[in-house]
Amino acid sequence: MSLYMEDEAFVSAWEDAEQGKYPIFPSVRLEDYKSLETVLFQSYGGRIPVMHMKDREEFEKLICAIFYKAEKREIPKSMGAMAIKGWKDLFGKSHRAILLSDGYYSAVAPEDIGLEASEWIKESFILRRAHECSHYYTLRAYGFMNNALKDELIADAMGIIEAFGEYRAELFLRFVGLENYPQYRQGGRLQNYLPKDRQATEVEFKEMQDTAYSAAIALEAFLRNNPEYRKDAAGKRALLDKLAKRNDLHEAL
Repeated sequence: MSLYMEDEAFVSAWEDAEQGKYPIFPSVRLEDYKSLETVLFQSYGGRIPVMHMKDREEFEKLICAIFYKAEKREIPKSMGAMAIKGWKDLFGKSHRAILLSDGYYSAVAPEDIGLEASEWIKESFILRRAHECSHYYTLRAYGFMNNALKDELIADAMGIIEAFGEYRAELFLRFVGLENYPQYRQGGRLQNYLPKDRQATEVEFKEMQDTAYSAAIALEAFLRNNPEYRKDAAGKRALLDKLAKRNDLHEAL
């Protein structure tokens, strides 16, 4: 069995994207974004356009153009990537893509994790790309991609392993605002995953924090004892499947 799923039909329209020959979308001209660099990246879910924008302002502007009909919206600083799905071109064909910014992952400063700024920028890009590609794979293979806590635990795990060669629970906890667990840091990414259709209770949010902490610690211990899941592409794909197949991550470990 191949490690990689077959490309979706829309991918052929992006074959020349590196030369700036983008598909034509009625809502946005990609050629107008000067900091945009696009490559077709081989993910487990098949090749997918990865659109990298070094200019934060352009990154936010493109999100608004695609999702909000160019209406200006406030984009959280902790959000450095966006999965684009169901994006229709001029001919009605539906596209997917990954949009990445160039800042620090989850708005975490390099000194907070003991890295030089240039190194953290590089690792942030690798981490974001692997994170979003994991979402793309679970969407195609298992039908979910909804920013729930489980999705984020899985995608961050794959990103951390890709960037650092190992899973470090301390990094995930800092990314989501739980570096001083049981205290939560306001502005951490965890609050981005609260229900959108209602106000979550304090008890619900505390339960989410406890789940994030315990799952991260358990995953780190599991991977320490089972290093084959992080040593190569086959192992990482197996880990992704193992985690995605279970509703409760603790059951998978």
